[in-house]
Amino acid sequence: MLAALAGLAMVAGAASAQVFSSSPFAQISDLTTTSDTINVSGGPSNITNVNVIVQITHTWDSDIDMVLQGPNGYIALATDNGGSGDNMFTTRFTDGATTGIGAGTAPFDGNFKPIGTTATYSGPETFSGTQYSAMSGFSGSDSNGAWTLYIYDDAGGDVGTLQYWSMEFNYASDPNDPNSPPPPPTVPSGVGSITAASIPTGGMTGFRVAVTPAINPTSTGLSVSVDASSIGLGTINLLDDGINDDGVAGNNVFGQNVTVNAAPGDYVLSFNVTDAQSRSSTGNFPNLNIQTPAPSCPEGLNAVSFSNVDSFDGPGAGGNTFLDLGWTSTSDIIQTVHVSGRLIQDTPFTYASEARIRLHYTDGSFDDIQTFTDATWTGPLDQFDYAYTLPTPRHASDIVNAELFESFNDVTGAADSTWVALCLTYDALTGPTDPTAVGSATPSVLGEGDSTHFSVTVTPGLNPDSTNLAVTLDGSSIGLGSIQLLDDGVNDDGIPGNNVFGANASVPTGTSAGDYTLGFTVTDAQSRSAFGSIPVTVLPPVPACPDYSQPQSFSNLISDGAAGNGANSFVNLNFTGTEMATELHVSGRLVSQTAFTWPNDARLRISFSDGSFEDLVVFTEIGGFTTIDANDVLIPFAAPHAANTIVGMETFEIFDDTPGPDAIWQGLCVAYKASNTNPVITAASITPANTFPDVDVQFSATVVPGANPTSTGLTANVDAGPIGGGTITLLDDGIHDDGIAGNGVFGGTYHIPAGAAGGVYTLNFNANDAEGRFANQVTADVTINAPAQWEESIQGGGDAGETPDTAQVVSGSGTIDTIGGSIDNGGADSDLFAIDICDPSSFSATTAGGTGTLTDTQLWLFKADGTGVEFNDDTVGVRSSIDNSFVFDPGTYLIGVSGYNRDAVDSDGSLIWNNTPFTTVRAPDGPGAFNPVSSWTGTSATGTYQITLTGACYVSGGPACDPDYNQDGVADQGDVDYLINAVAGGDNPTGRNLDFNNDGVADQGDVDALVNVIAGGNCP
Repeated sequence: MLAALAGLAMVAGAASAQVFSSSPFAQISDLTTTSDTINVSGGPSNITNVNVIVQITHTWDSDIDMVLQGPNGYIALATDNGGSGDNMFTTRFTDGATTGIGAGTAPFDGNFKPIGTTATYSGPETFSGTQYSAMSGFSGSDSNGAWTLYIYDDAGGDVGTLQYWSMEFNYASDPNDPNSPPPPPTVPSGVGSITAASIPTGGMTGFRVAVTPAINPTSTGLSVSVDASSIGLGTINLLDDGINDDGVAGNNVFGQNVTVNAAPGDYVLSFNVTDAQSRSSTGNFPNLNIQTPAPSCPEGLNAVSFSNVDSFDGPGAGGNTFLDLGWTSTSDIIQTVHVSGRLIQDTPFTYASEARIRLHYTDGSFDDIQTFTDATWTGPLDQFDYAYTLPTPRHASDIVNAELFESFNDVTGAADSTWVALCLTYDALTGPTDPTAVGSATPSVLGEGDSTHFSVTVTPGLNPDSTNLAVTLDGSSIGLGSIQLLDDGVNDDGIPGNNVFGANASVPTGTSAGDYTLGFTVTDAQSRSAFGSIPVTVLPPVPACPDYSQPQSFSNLISDGAAGNGANSFVNLNFTGTEMATELHVSGRLVSQTAFTWPNDARLRISFSDGSFEDLVVFTEIGGFTTIDANDVLIPFAAPHAANTIVGMETFEIFDDTPGPDAIWQGLCVAYKASNTNPVITAASITPANTFPDVDVQFSATVVPGANPTSTGLTANVDAGPIGGGTITLLDDGIHDDGIAGNGVFGGTYHIPAGAAGGVYTLNFNANDAEGRFANQVTADVTINAPAQWEESIQGGGDAGETPDTAQVVSGSGTIDTIGGSIDNGGADSDLFAIDICDPSSFSATTAGGTGTLTDTQLWLFKADGTGVEFNDDTVGVRSSIDNSFVFDPGTYLIGVSGYNRDAVDSDGSLIWNNTPFTTVRAPDGPGAFNPVSSWTGTSATGTYQITLTGACYVSGGPACDPDYNQDGVADQGDVDYLINAVAGGDNPTGRNLDFNNDGVADQGDVDALVNVIAGGNCP
């Protein structure tokens, strides 16, 4: 059967990439040829890629032979493939497939290479043009013309249908095929790098290119060449053999190391990547900087050279380079070290001056060499013979190593700078050197009778080395005569023989205060000597105790860290008696233990028998110090204390400057002064501070007795005149809500008159004692809220419920303008009130403008059965308002109030209203929108509220069940007719609530309930 249909062209991108298709639904019969032709017009004039898609239903696929005849040639797509399997749906014939059609299985859903040969084609047709073995045979020809698909069924018993076939030209993708076509071919590409981007002339670097092979087909025979003619090296062929610093052989990283002798300058070299498929690409290496040669080694002995050595961080850092200098001579004594080299910057933030060289010695000491003073720099820096004279000449063998470090770390985990070339030499000492010495006294500031340790550290003379060293100290200026210092490990000098000489001594009594310089002499057996001095300050006596009550003295109290630190000193204060101490007097001497601490840091914590304490500031001076004296410093207590209640003292620091003591009180003496004081009111309150008329409030005042003598007959009162009362006496008898009798807390109750005007009132609290002394006057405020018509706890008798069956019924007659109440229970509270909306056209409710401390409210309106009507969170700031947007009928409703974030939910815990938007009045829009309120979730702030209403009435007990709807004085059929008419939308001249059965809707149920009541039944 022959079916020749015009092809359908589908544009798949640019004009050169197109899809042409046909849907013949042609029958494939036994031993018969079926064909379909697509006449391509406007297709690509140059084919670079072509695929064929077929959708065939057929049982026993091996019956099918299939050939594509093009304008200039033909190719066999499939011949006898698939065995007893069924269908080719959907099958793409493409050179880019990994599996040939002969290796596939029915239904051949995917990409397959064509069979390629017509040798086993069984049909009677002959084909024109060249026979191709692959789809690529059509490449280079014109696509326009007739393309015919021939299908021959070469066996009996199984038939099928050619439903659809298409041709994809030049990498177009047929949208009817869910199988993605192979990607278009790419060219090989590479990324170039240089192992050393900055080298001197004659230096070595490596060129590296990481190659990405092309695909479709995958590159073979890759090669990389570098145009290095600009640096005099011609063409360089890079290799991927695992030998030329290119990593693992065959990993597509090509490399070659070269020596560069080009002139100094910046060079950009290009490379070319090619494959055996004649594809190629080019690229550039990063900038190659060729410099002049690094400085040569300086003059001197035993030159040692290094290259590419880094300095990372401060001394001892793991990334720093430690150089073995190999200077092992025991006869050479180094006087001067010479350094030459080139330094490059590894981070843009580092300074050249930060790159240092530390010489480590066998005795654990070191010397630091700073070869550059430059700050920021960009290019390499060269140093030519920097000469560093050692402070003390050293045997060459004393040098363990040289560490390259940074005085400031600019980047973590990487080098700050690198010596690309570094060379060190030294000059040997030719003549002898004298010994040198440094002395100290610990402590160096001390008073009469205080002990100190004198120490002198000696560096022996060299060439030859000093022997039989001796140290003598002249202490005659402070009465100590001549003192021999010893290096025997006994006189606090450490290890014997370490050239540290020491002796202990005490300042004689009567030594005059002042600064002294004690000279010392060092000698050796080679008749060489050294001289030095040790400064000592002798202080005057510690200030004497202040002349006040019960002075108590202490010595060597430690001030270490914050209050409570176990290293601080804690001492008991044994004051006796009950007289009231009003101020503490302090004398003493504070001695610094670190250069960083300030006198102002050192504080005294005075503790009292009731567990309280006061922190006292003795010194106001800031900045470093050595010693500082306090001479009768007066520090008042915040409140008077009985002397026998002052029980302890801690010396502490408000800022801990260093591990170990910050300062030591060499001597410290405290005494107190008792003074006459008036009684003091320390606190006054009114509870509740926010209330209403006709409510009791509690007054409270805390009074501290006067001192010297202690107050007797204390009395307290409050002037309640502003809120309708006179002077109210407060009592400390344990009865008037004042706690324990005699504890200094005075209390009393006052009933605010029912007619008191709303407002904020300030009341004065007073106290006096039998000694005629008056306390300071203290005030407290009380807010009286104008009463609402309906108060939750007054008219309602308690907390309004949260569910329809526990809602508080606002019962009465007439209109209701305000409802007041409070959110309690820690914010886990919401209040529901039953009201009648008697005029829906004017109904509104708001918490804005009313009294109350609960500012962030939410308002809710429900039908009587608890289903939602409308809600608002914020309209006036964070206050709430609702209106009649969703109120259409009069009747009984539930109005609810809660604080923000306490929300109504149904029996499944789903929100009836979503949380947002905040400012609009909304009908229920949450996941539980159609369900009645069952409970509430979340907590809020607590406080009082007031709701202002319009169009609302009290819920009256009788009229809601009054069957006389037409108000003619009798309950009969006329009332039924009246209700039927009104429910149907007629007039309601009596203004009755049509929801007779209170189910939230006016309907037939209300008529049935009315008929039942008129017939003698119960009210619903």
